[in-house]
Amino acid sequence: MKEQKIYDRVRALGHEPIEGTAIIVTRTPESILQGVVEFAMQTDRFELMVCAEDAVLLFKLNNLTNDIRTSASYRCISREDILSANTELADAGMTRRIRITTDEGDVLLNAQHESTSGLRTSGLWGSWHAANLPRACDEICRMGSGAKEAM
Repeated sequence: MKEQKIYDRVRALGHEPIEGTAIIVTRTPESILQGVVEFAMQTDRFELMVCAEDAVLLFKLNNLTNDIRTSASYRCISREDILSANTELADAGMTRRIRITTDEGDVLLNAQHESTSGLRTSGLWGSWHAANLPRACDEICRMGSGAKEAM
């Protein structure tokens, strides 16, 4: 998937993307059982996260076409709705966990660490994931009031 195509899609939806923030994420499962089921099913497992000037956008990805799923709506978390946000290392440093807190609760996401993503699933979507992950994490932390990155 071409990174510029992602930003063009975001603009077409009326948002101004922050270039260099598109990354591949997965939802953090609420339980081990849910994690096993999601891994086995592989459906809707991966999402594309893009920071925009006014929001964080989450798009479902199509595993078969290696593209944004056009049949699914996207989730828009408005910058004003973000109460706090932070990132931390998880899974023995293999993953960056992203937590975005809103009035509706926490959105927990996992992003494969940039140093290993080329060998893992996120590298299949595009080499831009590894290059963009540090900036995306910085932007997420800036969106949360008083949020800090624990690295």
